[in-house]
Amino acid sequence: MVPNLTRYICCFCSPAILTGIFPSFADTCWRRDTDSETDEEPPQPKRQRTTDPQTNRAGGAHDGGQQFEIKMAGVIGLRGMQRGDNFELATNVTDAGNFDDLVYTTNGWRYCLQLKHTENPDTTYLQPKDLVELLHKCFESYYEMEDKDKSEFIIYTNKRLGRMLSSHERKDTADNTVESVFKTSTKGEIFNFTRDNNKKIDVYSGVEKLVKGSKQFGDLSVPEQNYKVGMINEFLGKLIMVIGQKGQLKLDKVIYKEIKKRDEIKVGREVYGQVIRYFKMLLEIWWRKKTKK
Repeated sequence: MVPNLTRYICCFCSPAILTGIFPSFADTCWRRDTDSETDEEPPQPKRQRTTDPQTNRAGGAHDGGQQFEIKMAGVIGLRGMQRGDNFELATNVTDAGNFDDLVYTTNGWRYCLQLKHTENPDTTYLQPKDLVELLHKCFESYYEMEDKDKSEFIIYTNKRLGRMLSSHERKDTADNTVESVFKTSTKGEIFNFTRDNNKKIDVYSGVEKLVKGSKQFGDLSVPEQNYKVGMINEFLGKLIMVIGQKGQLKLDKVIYKEIKKRDEIKVGREVYGQVIRYFKMLLEIWWRKKTKK
């Protein structure tokens, strides 16, 4: 019989098909949910280089924003497996519009994420003007989608709200999947914007103004214009904001904990370091292929 530890390490070191990244984890022995979790620091990852710096998007896979996307895929996949979800994880999904960075599908629902990363979260805050412009682009993408009834649309970032937006009317979302699968910081917030009487910060008014001022809007008939304005309320009413999350550098620790807290057999930090480095390498290869689920 092959020892569990050997099976655990071999699942990362075998030339498995990339779509088997997360099923490989399912073949290991996890601790029971009742076991405690430690706050031990993860082994420091070694900086890896790649011989192929080309990607299908601007920036390389060692760019902070791209690493944010790759590592979040790892966190989401590990958590989905631990929850027992029958899930599919994909990136660059054509029919997800601007929310194509990561798409997590489970139980007949799609969670479509647009990821926004900053290297300086302590000094880079979400401001009304920039956020409204982003929401306008997202809305135009949403408006063109054909199948959106069974999708959740999420803007996910390690940024926080600036002083003005902090006072914007909003309500907490009750979506358990968003809380348990995507959230990486206890200090972060998950919410939906609601209309605010202060027009200077009200994102609904800001997006409406940009939509009505566009040439595309002027080319529509009056009934079509009314329909599109109504769609703004629908979009912003269901849009989920997940802010103040961990940046890409801190996601290594999240991945480490997700692996370690369920591991029945404790191994040394160096072994965990090797496992995590290999796991992230597989994730990066998967991410570069874009269309592979």
